[in-house]
Amino acid sequence: MTDRPGGREMGGYLLLSYGTAWGIWLMCGMMPPGAVTAQLLNTVVMWTPALAVWLMWLAGRRRPVLSFSLRPALRRNWKWYLAAWALSLAAAVLGALLYFGVYPRDFDSTLPALAPMMEQAGISRGTAVSLLLGVLVYGPVINLFFAIGEEIGWRGFLYPALRQRMSTLPACLLVGAIWGLWHTPINLMGHNYGTSYPGFPWLGILGMCLFTTSARTFLAWLSERSGSLWPAALAHGTINAAAQVALLFRGAEGAVRQIWGPAVTGILAGMPMLVLSAVLLVRKGSWRKSW
Repeated sequence: MTDRPGGREMGGYLLLSYGTAWGIWLMCGMMPPGAVTAQLLNTVVMWTPALAVWLMWLAGRRRPVLSFSLRPALRRNWKWYLAAWALSLAAAVLGALLYFGVYPRDFDSTLPALAPMMEQAGISRGTAVSLLLGVLVYGPVINLFFAIGEEIGWRGFLYPALRQRMSTLPACLLVGAIWGLWHTPINLMGHNYGTSYPGFPWLGILGMCLFTTSARTFLAWLSERSGSLWPAALAHGTINAAAQVALLFRGAEGAVRQIWGPAVTGILAGMPMLVLSAVLLVRKGSWRKSW
């Protein structure tokens, strides 16, 4: 590949990243609900954007150019790792609080999804809540090793390629939309929002694109400031972990409103992330590269 991928190369990348992921999700859709194989494949699919970069490398026989380093650089970037975790967690918690503030009857402190396991293991509610708080600390670290696969593709290859042709704002909006639409098959299967909400599936597709656009702006800012893909991967992993924890506090009646929250991917619960990204876009001087 050249330093500036052409339209054909970017088109090829999108075809590969979409094709491999959608093919895997198609196989998952043909498996029984809750199948362990499907759950594993849903984790592996996070690496398909990076796989597409590698396949482009094989096809062109030239090394793909990533504008941000794959070196963690922990000592130099420690404050950006802290910002990635803290800001992602704050946005997710504020989003969940906003959702439960609007729909207070959806909040269930008994953790209904975990209740059978808690009873079987003899774990009290207080202990379960403490364990969940621990998930918000070690969960992001585990998740980042899967999230880096998406960051290599969307953030390491596609975003810089678009940034060479347009300014930061339209590049963030376009990559966010591409990332959101990439999730369409799994959203159709009810992964993020279920299937019972009004406006299915179009409102879910729109909601995912809204979330991915705002999150992508935040992740882009982290990479611009740190020069590395790993802080963005940590933020991505934190968002995923916090979303799962928030859903454990949702009562059964709230399932029909999952399009709104309490996970940060919901339209209402995603508002703090949207505000954070808007602030970052307004503060042009906080970005390393020029607009």
